Amino acid sequence: MKIPKDIVESIFAQGHREAPNEACGYLLGTAGAVKKALPMTNADGSPDHFSLDPREQFAALRQARAAGLEILAVYHTHPATGARPSAEDLRLAYDPAIIYVIASLVPGRLDVKAFRIRQGTVTDETLVVEETAVPAYRIPENYRQEIDELEELVAQFRAGAITAAELKARRVPFGVYEQRTPGRYMIRIRCAAGILTPRQLRRVADLAGQFASGRLHVTTRQEIQMHDVPLENLVPAIRELAAVGLATRGGGGNTVRNVIASGDSGIAPDEVFDVTGHAVELTSRLIALGDSWLLPRKFKIAFSNSGADTAFATAHDVGFVAVENAGRRGFRVFVAGGMGRSPQAGQLLHEFIPEDEVFLVAEAAKRLFSKFGNRRNKHTARLRFLWNSLGRERFLAEYQRQRAILEAQRPAPFVPPAWSDTAGTPSGLAAVEDNSPEFDLWKKRYVTAQRQRGLSSILVPLALGDISSETAILLADFLAPFGDNTLRCTADQNFALRNIPDAYLGNIFALVRRVSPAWDCPRLLARAVACAGASTCQLGICLSRGALDATLARLKASDLPLDALGDFRLHFSGCLNSCGRHGLAHLGFFGKAGRRNGHGFPAYTIVAGAKIDATEGSVLAHKVGEVSAKDVPILVETFLRHYAARRTSFASFQDYLAREGQERIRTLCERYGRIPSFEEDDSYYRD
Repeated sequence: MKIPKDIVESIFAQGHREAPNEACGYLLGTAGAVKKALPMTNADGSPDHFSLDPREQFAALRQARAAGLEILAVYHTHPATGARPSAEDLRLAYDPAIIYVIASLVPGRLDVKAFRIRQGTVTDETLVVEETAVPAYRIPENYRQEIDELEELVAQFRAGAITAAELKARRVPFGVYEQRTPGRYMIRIRCAAGILTPRQLRRVADLAGQFASGRLHVTTRQEIQMHDVPLENLVPAIRELAAVGLATRGGGGNTVRNVIASGDSGIAPDEVFDVTGHAVELTSRLIALGDSWLLPRKFKIAFSNSGADTAFATAHDVGFVAVENAGRRGFRVFVAGGMGRSPQAGQLLHEFIPEDEVFLVAEAAKRLFSKFGNRRNKHTARLRFLWNSLGRERFLAEYQRQRAILEAQRPAPFVPPAWSDTAGTPSGLAAVEDNSPEFDLWKKRYVTAQRQRGLSSILVPLALGDISSETAILLADFLAPFGDNTLRCTADQNFALRNIPDAYLGNIFALVRRVSPAWDCPRLLARAVACAGASTCQLGICLSRGALDATLARLKASDLPLDALGDFRLHFSGCLNSCGRHGLAHLGFFGKAGRRNGHGFPAYTIVAGAKIDATEGSVLAHKVGEVSAKDVPILVETFLRHYAARRTSFASFQDYLAREGQERIRTLCERYGRIPSFEEDDSYYRD
């Protein structure tokens, strides 16, 4: 019998929850392959034996039949003994045909084995624990202990033994942020390189329905978030996520954040090579180190699969850009890039490093940051400020010193996991043909041929990164038969499907029409980005999502040739902290507070002109004006109308901006610069 590793982990997690009693349940699947664990109640409530609740057994049979699955095995845990049948197991074994799976929870000796028991005689069954078909980062061995410690702190806070500030210092590095609604929290889940398997997505969606609001949110760092989680649900949700190989540690605070990668890495026809495994392996290495959680400020890393820099590596603390040198694979490395306050493009650290030096470079840069970074003023604590304060020569000298120390310690070789992008074959799924004009237009906008012949990737636009649990489950269940390597979270807050056989594009189109409210939008609108803003974020000044919503509605209703504008980047942030990545935009906005005659009004600073190119050099967007929040939609439409009419006269958007566009924005800011008084029109003073 074959069982996926994440299902084994879920059994361990159930066992830890129900200890000291034995936990139990059914394993469902087909043809000897386990597809699902179905936890059940131990009706005995005993640490030495179990029995399945009869009512739950009937429900399990119905659930298995409805899903087209069989009951392959009964599982239970041994909280304090090994994975061998006990005397009680022998006595209570009732079905000689069933396989019994036993999971031992003995600390330091977690184990799982399978047996048949016939009239008191035990026969070992082969049980193969399968790794997932995509690279998965390794959760540190002490992670469960850290969750236990967080649980104790939450209990102390609820009992009044510690302050909210003391709890915050520990929960934020766990990726837990308090929202504007008191007592409600957001959990940010690490998805290295944006990877989620369909099984993981389904579990996250289940947990969002069980422990949170039933809404998921995809971030600009290729992560996924659950919102409106009550305090008492934080630790149970984090434990359940760990059971399917997902950690929240490093989702916030002064830590190594989620390592991102080009969303089309592994499938792009023009990539230098696939960098996904490098991002995943570096994640595993860095999150295993205790000092990765104790940095002066956040530390962000990205991998791009070509000089086009689609992961924006040149705007990160450390950025790796795939290159080849004399047939040898490796990276150009940039450091000290970033957005937020005082944005700047990254500085070239190495023209070329072989790929096996990735950990040495990242860890040495991290150690340099940890040693010299500003721990007194968080506003000047990022790596780019250290580059500027030390100066290029001293920065490089200190980096080389940290690297020499690290090399002398002889760290383990850096070996990215290997796998291939291939398609699964969904049995029993008939290919749907669609010859409609809507299907053809959708393909032009959202379907891209992979370098693997006969396979395609598909962008699934979400509503500003949001998707309901029910919709996520629908998507996950549809993708599961196509295999584990079929889904990525993208940096523009959407889902990207991959490894889909072209024959099934009609099926995907039918699915996307059910799960995506923006399936019929031009690509420009689908890829526009907004951070959470003041709707939930305690730092937000403006309702950035509302501003983008209003802008998209105006653009969609217009007669502008939006499809002709390609991948124009339109980004909104609720404040200057750049969670909406306005510094990477062709046209971007970040929230500010305006004031007229003693009345405050929501407003935005306008930035424009980002050029992202690791070969020729990246340039971040610069300030070009200011506008009231209410006038943002009409300003954007008017500006894009001018650009659409004039764009063919210029080599690039940056060329247009320098010669005409910047002056056009200034003219528009003057046109909309004078807002009515509060008495004349109070709508300008509401966000």
